[in-house]
Amino acid sequence: MTIKVELGLSMVFTTYKDGVFEINPGQRNTGEFRVIVRLTDDNPDPKTSFYSFYIIVPTIEVEEEKQQASGGLTAKIESVSKSGVLVIRFSEDILSPANFTMIDESVLKLSITSDWGRAASQIKFDWEVVAW
Repeated sequence: MTIKVELGLSMVFTTYKDGVFEINPGQRNTGEFRVIVRLTDDNPDPKTSFYSFYIIVPTIEVEEEKQQASGGLTAKIESVSKSGVLVIRFSEDILSPANFTMIDESVLKLSITSDWGRAASQIKFDWEVVAW
């Protein structure tokens, strides 16, 4: 039997190996995360079954979390290439998934702020992670 597991967005804090899930969400990994398990038998005419479940990580508010949230994660543009590739340095280590190409707007929100700290909503841009 072949077992394939699609961790989806939970891949940032979940691993699957040899039939065991290891789930270690951080303070910012809250919400519902769908996991899909595909089982395929080894017969000449194989049959496949799909199962899914949700990892639910609740928001837990404690005083220390509130203080950290007010400071928040910050990022600084370290360099910009002529082709528009940015190198961004974060103020603290962040979890990195095994496949960085899965990082998109649902995992990491990027915005541009003005000199006064206000979001520059009139500037529209697309982005993708090209290296981690």
